[in-house]
Amino acid sequence: MEEERKEFIRDLLKQGKLHAEIRRELISQGFGTDGFVAVYPQLLSELGIEDDYQESKAADVSSVDFTPRAVGGGQMPLPSIENTFMAGVRAVQLHWGTIIVATVFLTLPTLLSLVVPTSATPYLNGIPFVVVSIGLILVHFVMMITGVAAVVFTVARTSDRISYGHGLQWALHRFGTLLWTGFLLLTISLCGFAALIIPGVAFMFYSMFTMIVLANDGHRGMDAIVRSLDLVMGYFWAILGRLLALLCVAVPLLLITVSIQVLLSRLTVGIPYGELIVAAPTTLLALLTAVFVLGGMVAIYENRVRSKTFFDASLYKGLRASFWLMSVCGTLIVVGAITLGAITVNVLLDEYREQLDAQFQFEGEFNQFPTVLDDGGEQVDRFIIERRVDTMYNAGLVHRSRMGSFEGVCDDVLIEQPARCQNTNETLVIDAPLGEGRYYCRDSSGYQGVMTAPAASPEACQ
Repeated sequence: MEEERKEFIRDLLKQGKLHAEIRRELISQGFGTDGFVAVYPQLLSELGIEDDYQESKAADVSSVDFTPRAVGGGQMPLPSIENTFMAGVRAVQLHWGTIIVATVFLTLPTLLSLVVPTSATPYLNGIPFVVVSIGLILVHFVMMITGVAAVVFTVARTSDRISYGHGLQWALHRFGTLLWTGFLLLTISLCGFAALIIPGVAFMFYSMFTMIVLANDGHRGMDAIVRSLDLVMGYFWAILGRLLALLCVAVPLLLITVSIQVLLSRLTVGIPYGELIVAAPTTLLALLTAVFVLGGMVAIYENRVRSKTFFDASLYKGLRASFWLMSVCGTLIVVGAITLGAITVNVLLDEYREQLDAQFQFEGEFNQFPTVLDDGGEQVDRFIIERRVDTMYNAGLVHRSRMGSFEGVCDDVLIEQPARCQNTNETLVIDAPLGEGRYYCRDSSGYQGVMTAPAASPEACQ
């Protein structure tokens, strides 16, 4: 396989192909790019061809040196914290156009969600409107996945000078792979977090290069995850220190982004397309932060790939099996959470339907009796009044089951005059006049009966 790949690269060099073109051909033909950086200069020397990759890299990276010379054993020291930081800064400088174009692309779903329902509502209703709504959700999902993946691809392939448009083409072509790899990352992380959190944090750190590997080397799914772990192994603390240095800048930028989002959300209440006004600047700042962190991570990744060119996923059979088991565990957690959520929603809906049914039944019975409910001694149907108080009291109990207390219950429950509602956080009292100086009352202590005076306090009927 290795000799076949060398011969393939040699033929491309003889055709006058450049470094970036050869990398793309290797990936498209299924060879991958592991070891390419080491083999490429050897073949150039053999054929007497000038190294165009070093020239383009020097033009891209300027004076930032994050690929130190090799030391004993073929290993390279990681780029210093300063050079990692400067690589992130340089990535932002080189990809300003990508950031702006990606901001426009990623805010398009927000614009569509504002424009399409408004324009379609007069013409669509029922099932067609539901179909349009689901279509918008799917479009939003696809655009967000491809838009973010295109940014990762563009920054990860800086030396190849990939445009954001090419990044979108790659993301659409690899959409299924992106979904599958993302699903594996999510489920394995969930299982790790379920196992007392620390395994989940460790997995997220060791899998930090997965999407960069996917963009550069052609490894997919579990192979990309294992390759990321392979690159991090043995350099945990060194990589962690450099990542923390990047986060020292990224975290404040994210806090600023959130603050701007909250501020704009309040200022644009009631303004047409206010969501778009909020989405554009916050997306821009979030992408700027992401490109900065990605630039530093790519510098570390390129260094590790040069130091560890050989990779065989079959050498990690035990680890792969463990990850598959963790993925199954995480999948069960997701299914369980969705099922539990569906059951909870169904229970709440049932309670709400029971409350509505009781209210409708009461209104039907009440409308049969044209009586006036006051304390003036007029004829009053006691049954109807008691049913009304019972209905309001039961609604109060539903409120407590949802909110955990009676706080705000008298505002939440529809209290029809002349009934009265009084409450504290722990108690509820509802009473109504029956006429002739009598009052029907119910309270949260369980009291239910007729009194000669209205309830004097929100603590109890008597």
